[in-house]
Parts: sequence; C-alpha cells; structure tokens
Amino acid sequence: MPADAYRPDRGKLRTLKWLAFFLALVVAFSTFPAWEHLNLATAPDWARIVLLLAALEAFYIVWMLATPDWASVWVVALVFAFVAAVYAMATAIVLATPLDKALPLGLGEFRLLAARWCASVLVLSALATYLCGHISVRWRRRLELETAGRNRPKDR
Repeated sequence: MPADAYRPDRGKLRTLKWLAFFLALVVAFSTFPAWEHLNLATAPDWARIVLLLAALEAFYIVWMLATPDWASVWVVALVFAFVAAVYAMATAIVLATPLDKALPLGLGEFRLLAARWCASVLVLSALATYLCGHISVRWRRRLELETAGRNRPKDR
C-alpha cells in the first residue's frame, strides 16, 4: 500500500464495531414480528418486506465493516434513512386508514400493534441514521484536516 493511503486507527475501528453492533440490534428488533414467518413462500407480504429491508441493512453493515471509511458509514446512514422513511410511510398508512377499510399487505389483524411497531422501528432507524451520519462527518473532517497539511507547499 502507498505510504499516504488511508488507514483507520484503532479508535475508529472500535467505534465502527460498536456502531455495527448497535445497528445489528436495530435490524434484529425490526425483524422480530416476522420471525414466525421465515418461510417466504407462505409468509404474508408485510413479513417479506420486513425481511427484505433487514437483509439490505445487514448487507450494508457487513460492507461497512469490510471497508472502514467515512464514506461507507455515510452510505449506511443513507440506507437506514431509506428504511426509516419506509417505516414512516407504513406508520402513516396504518394510522390514516379508516377502521372499516382493510390495511394493505395483510396487516388488518395487527392494526394497533403494527402502528406501534412501525413507529418504534422508525425511531430506532432514525437514531441509527443520526449516529452513522455524525460519525461519518467527524471522520471526514478529521481526514480533511490530516490531508490538508500534505498538499500545502513547503516554505523555504
């Protein structure tokens, strides 16, 4: 590797591991209602969507661990922001659908529980998005400060 190549220090790697652990807990919590529907052939549509979003998040968490950089943490923040938006939309649909109308995706029998669960996953995903964004911006600023001195012409 070139001498000026980016290498994260131990503190950043430790932070990244704790962040990945927290994100994995958020993903596990978000899949809790779908655990009894792991057979995708017979699972209701909402369980398939939940498991698909969890698989997407898990893939990006593993990728972030494999490429410890501010940009990978930023991408994970964007993924969790997307998932938070999906759960915000689901919360709004569950709350706004009249009681005499059927809920989409087979959520009819879980109306009250679905609203609470979607809202709680929304809050956790928003928190995860904030943490990823905060860490990413801090790391990028530090990298910019470290590299600013290298590109400056030396005074004689």
